[in-house]
Amino acid sequence: MDIYKQYEPDAVLLDINMPKMDGFAVLEELKKVEGTRYVPVLVLTAQRDDQTRLRALGSGARDYLTKPFDITEVRMRIRNLIETRLLYRRLETDVSDMKGLLDHVLPAPVARELQTNGSYAPRRIDDASVMFLDLAGFSAIAEQTEPLRLVEELEVCYTFFDRSIQRHRLEKLKTMGDGYLCAGGILREDPNHPVQCVLAALELQQFMRTRKVEMEASGRPYWGLRVGIHVGPVIAGVIGRTKPMYDIWGGTVNLTKRIEEQGESGWVHVSETVAERLGDLFNIESWGDVSVSSVGTVEVFQVERIGEAYSMDPQGIIPNPAFHDALSSATVHTA
Repeated sequence: MDIYKQYEPDAVLLDINMPKMDGFAVLEELKKVEGTRYVPVLVLTAQRDDQTRLRALGSGARDYLTKPFDITEVRMRIRNLIETRLLYRRLETDVSDMKGLLDHVLPAPVARELQTNGSYAPRRIDDASVMFLDLAGFSAIAEQTEPLRLVEELEVCYTFFDRSIQRHRLEKLKTMGDGYLCAGGILREDPNHPVQCVLAALELQQFMRTRKVEMEASGRPYWGLRVGIHVGPVIAGVIGRTKPMYDIWGGTVNLTKRIEEQGESGWVHVSETVAERLGDLFNIESWGDVSVSSVGTVEVFQVERIGEAYSMDPQGIIPNPAFHDALSSATVHTA
């Protein structure tokens, strides 16, 4: 057993009749060693009775030969056992790689359900916040920017976006070139997810303004950021098998996209539904109407900043303790 643990063989040849510890005891010990589940054991023994053979196979042996044996047959059976072992190793690697892939491309609860059940059941979420971000002016700048520098700058932006979205308990769903989609209230209980979306959006706009000043000071043109936020029901599910993706669909998603597309760069635009959910925590003004097919005209509001009474900084980006106290009250998060 010490030799087995030291060398981790791909196959084991085992006799049944041995002093002190017979082959059955060895088979039992092998079961206790972690990682030996698929290590094949070939029993070579002088015992020819069916009872011994069946007991050995039932104890974990993969093959059984009696003495005297033909060496050519033994070699052939060893080769087959090792090929089986290598196939199991490859399977274990593929499963590990797939788990790692799922953990990276899917939210943790979705990845766990896929790993446990082999599928993720689509579901309707009656109250979700959807936020679209789009880099305004990106295409024109991309045409005159060296590819490596362009991708590096996108990495800077999206890395900051990812951290902010995670900090505000939202879920990143996907990037689409210069577009970014995230949502709140879809995988965790949080009645204040519209507020979290707006806080994240204000933070992202502040970051983009600062970045734009820095880039333009060095003579490099820079893009702005358009933001659209809406709240409503969505359908959530996983599509794709080789490249699975967790996504959301429905009228709420479509309306959010229209708000973002028709909004102004540098501002946070929200639907009337979101504006009502924000209470008096933010400075909000009506911005105008947006035309949406199959819906008609909807009023859009512009969130300027956190209200002065609730802000820790002059820009109105960081909430103060009074903000958090108000957020915990029932008047803020009524659906």
